Amino acid sequence: MAADETDAFWGSSVLDAVHEALAQLILALVAGHLAGVVFESWRHRENLIGAMITGRKHRTGA
Repeated sequence: MAADETDAFWGSSVLDAVHEALAQLILALVAGHLAGVVFESWRHRENLIGAMITGRKHRTGA
């Protein structure tokens, strides 16, 4: 793909709006994911973030 083919969309207000909306959506999804991890860590009384970093999780009796 040549540079002149991609320049056709440079400065397009529609693509700028779509890009901005998708960027905001990704930020909202990341925030939701982090909130879910914190909530589940609290609900199950275990350090899920530490387990994600170290790969080790305390076993509960079964």
